[in-house]
Amino acid sequence: MSEQTETGFTLSWDKATYKTDTINYSITGAGLKDLNVGKVLTYKFSELEKGTKYPVTIIAKDMTNDKIGSAQVSYTAETKGVPVPAKLEWETKPVVSNITSSTATVTWKAVSDSEDAITCQYSAKDSSGKEIASGTGVAAALTDLNSASDYIVNVTAKQDDQTIEASVSFKTKSSSGSGDWSADKVYKSGDQVTYNDHTYKAKWWTKGDQPDKGGPWERTDVEPGGEWSASMIYNTGDKVTYKDEEYQAKWWTKGDQPDKGGPWKAANVQPGGEWNATQVYNGGDEVTYNGQKYKAKWWTQGNQPDKGDPWVLVNNNI
Repeated sequence: MSEQTETGFTLSWDKATYKTDTINYSITGAGLKDLNVGKVLTYKFSELEKGTKYPVTIIAKDMTNDKIGSAQVSYTAETKGVPVPAKLEWETKPVVSNITSSTATVTWKAVSDSEDAITCQYSAKDSSGKEIASGTGVAAALTDLNSASDYIVNVTAKQDDQTIEASVSFKTKSSSGSGDWSADKVYKSGDQVTYNDHTYKAKWWTKGDQPDKGGPWERTDVEPGGEWSASMIYNTGDKVTYKDEEYQAKWWTKGDQPDKGGPWKAANVQPGGEWNATQVYNGGDEVTYNGQKYKAKWWTQGNQPDKGDPWVLVNNNI
């Protein structure tokens, strides 16, 4: 080999001897074009990679009377300079498709001008940072997702000492309008169903739990401050109107009459306000009566504070 440069080199070889002089030469090798160079004993390569080794094979052939004779020699040629490192990059960054209320597909593609293997790893997490899936490859089929929920998928591609990263976020579709509740169907957090003309949303995974019994279900069509209904489920914080008074649920309740206390408390009780015989009071409520301050020990309605239980005098110097 002679005339070695950063982008090429010149190969020279000795003449092959055979019965005749009708010998032609060809050159082949990894990263090189296969060439038939005829009877010449030298060839110049150009436009090659800097600082790169090229295995080369020179083949001598002679054809006489349709009979082929051949001989070959192998050699490793090399260009000058420091090799240019292979560039690992994204041809396609992570993309989400086929999103439903419980599934999604994520695909990506990393490429390089090196023939070394590229390894891709992915990790899918929910909005709380909990990992819900991981693996390797060029795609991820995510299942068992919660409806109307946010997720992020991080993908890392590695080749030799190079690493690139990319991520994509998406939100699953809402399953609102998924139809009537079925005892045989699995529902996940966020799923909505209709039961007895009311709409309910699942708070977590559930199967067979009747929506109007509470538990994993909560009603979504409760009208804030609407008229109380004995057949309706109310959750903590829900407000209703009953006999022109507004009440607020302290915990889950169904069928409990608001003016009887228990899971209900009056929503418009002013702390320390003037006692009202028609008002419902719960344990801890404070009122003023005849210039004295009283505290209710438990649920009460119509019990005059200065008569003792269920009231206790708090401060007689108001």
